[in-house]
Amino acid sequence: MIKKLLCIFFGTFLTCSFAKADAVDDWLAGLKSKFSGTELVFAMTSHPGTDGIQALSTEFTEKTGIKITFDIMGEGQLIDKTLLECQSEDLKWDVIMIAAETSPQMLHDNCTIPLDDYLTDQTLAPSEPFGIDDYVPAYLSLFKMDGKIVALPFAGETVFLTYRKDLFDAQGLSVPKTWDEFLSHAKKLKTDDVAGVVMRIGRGWEFTYMWSIFIYPFGGDMVDLDSNKALINNAGNAASLEYLQKLLPYGPVGFESYHWDTAMSAIMEGKAAMSVEASALAGEYENPDKSRTAGKLAYAPLPSGPAGAYSGVWGWGLGVKKTSKNAEAAIAAIAYFTSKAKHQEYVNAGGPVSRTHVMADPANQAKHPYYQATLDTLEQAAALYAIGKSAVPKTEKWFQISDVMGVFGSEAFVGERSIDNALSEMNAQVQKILDE
Repeated sequence: MIKKLLCIFFGTFLTCSFAKADAVDDWLAGLKSKFSGTELVFAMTSHPGTDGIQALSTEFTEKTGIKITFDIMGEGQLIDKTLLECQSEDLKWDVIMIAAETSPQMLHDNCTIPLDDYLTDQTLAPSEPFGIDDYVPAYLSLFKMDGKIVALPFAGETVFLTYRKDLFDAQGLSVPKTWDEFLSHAKKLKTDDVAGVVMRIGRGWEFTYMWSIFIYPFGGDMVDLDSNKALINNAGNAASLEYLQKLLPYGPVGFESYHWDTAMSAIMEGKAAMSVEASALAGEYENPDKSRTAGKLAYAPLPSGPAGAYSGVWGWGLGVKKTSKNAEAAIAAIAYFTSKAKHQEYVNAGGPVSRTHVMADPANQAKHPYYQATLDTLEQAAALYAIGKSAVPKTEKWFQISDVMGVFGSEAFVGERSIDNALSEMNAQVQKILDE
């Protein structure tokens, strides 16, 4: 059974030959004959994956005649604007960078075009250079709703432990195997100049993102979609929030307001000894042109709590707006940018790995020390899946639920309300959302 579950998350890692250059050139030549002169607008947020897509766009435009404009904005702004205006024809986007948390709502609200039928068109997405079976299956699954593909994954991620090797060695510390050990390490590593721990924990959905990493190891839960019940008011969730409160003194100044980018910067600037964060950020950590700590970091799966060791799967995909006047050209473009044939180049430009053949390549594993930790945390996510749970429940109401959890959870984290009160209020509001 567990082998079957792991296959769902990893796929079968095989040695894969790269698509021949002439197959890619034939693909692009076909697109040029059909779509040259087309202009597409990609709505995206600042992210390593966006950097990777932009790096591929120049050649794509040169060889197809399809011009791409990138409308880059803040993550919250992108999500809010997408969910509020996705059906508006006045919003002239063709392609939308979609968070896994919002993809069920995007399909439910008729915001995006289901891609399945288009991806069988050999002009738009020829089988070998595109290679739909080569996506890390867990990442593609994030964007499958009711049997339909809502978006193509390009920045899949798990959450793992990042730590400073030099600081651990100086203190004689080993990789923490439990969350209690992690807390002890944070205390020992905290100095006036270096935080013991950093992670996104700011109010709202980012708090929920991080809290979900701790909920299941401490025996908590969120929702049961089969019975349509909120399951938030429980002892496990209380224990997980109490634990997060214990970490607060060992974070940086303003820790309670940290987002993913500020957490990333703290690690890259050498201002934090440990991080619990997305695997998608590790490529930035190891970029010597950007990071002071490149080469000084190591990576590990998440520690275990009283109820086990679990992680989750998140990520971003590229979907096509329902009202796009250039839907076929847009679908061809996202197929190209996320394709098997171009993924190594995308990763080389800083994009997070989302394809099995790139992750399985021994040369890549040797070059990128975080690949093994990614595989290990995918296994932890598979273990969570095996007990019927997920860090991102597949419901069109999840983003609303996540926001409620992130507001009340954050207030409990900083002591603005009691944990018991926060969980009670949270449970009532989430149940109301489920009942609507």
